[in-house]
Amino acid sequence: MQSRTTVLNVMKDYDEMSQLAANVLVEQIAKKPNSVLCIAGGDTPRGMLNYLSHLTEQIKIDLSRCHFFLLDEWVGLDRVDKGSCQSFLYENLFEPLSITEDQIHGFDATSEDLTGECNRINEELEAIGGLDLAILGVGVNGHIGFNEPGVDFSSNAHVIHLDEVTQKVGEKYFTEKQKTPHMGITLGINQIMKSQKVMVIANGRRKRGAVESLLYKEVSSQCPASILRKHTDFQLVVDEDAFLE
Repeated sequence: MQSRTTVLNVMKDYDEMSQLAANVLVEQIAKKPNSVLCIAGGDTPRGMLNYLSHLTEQIKIDLSRCHFFLLDEWVGLDRVDKGSCQSFLYENLFEPLSITEDQIHGFDATSEDLTGECNRINEELEAIGGLDLAILGVGVNGHIGFNEPGVDFSSNAHVIHLDEVTQKVGEKYFTEKQKTPHMGITLGINQIMKSQKVMVIANGRRKRGAVESLLYKEVSSQCPASILRKHTDFQLVVDEDAFLE
């Protein structure tokens, strides 16, 4: 039976949380220069990626052998669309750190064959041996990626109708002229759980409920993130606002 390691880090603020998360990522790359990584988009990892850029300049980290699997995307959007997950990652990770296209594995969420896109990513991820490190956020409704409440824990990459909470929170990423997509495409819980290591980062008072459910409530698909407590190597990094009353 595999042992489980769960580490909780409660940092003073978002800046300290971001620094620690960046250090975990750097340590992974140093340990395995050809790491297969999955890094979520969105507001939470922005600080971590900023620190990663600084660290790569200071200690000359070589990312040229790493592979990056995009966690999810809004259906209908691509990298040129403001608010897309790809747009965020290209702007904050791939372009600043000169990651080449052959290192990047992402969904084409504009494809007419989304099932085919899921199958392609499933095959690419399996062929490369799975993820070494997944760095995720957690939604206020407990989702990870676009794995929404009620999701099948045995799922691989799939298309999903987005929870109303996710759609409402997602409005901040889009302009008034853009409509928040109702569908998402995402890596599945099964693929995340097979990652060698998973780290979740969360900050701010609005994430308190999700963090509490993740840590203490019954493991249930109604809070998809709760399944991470069963992972063999799971680390949760939060700021005080997301954890302390």
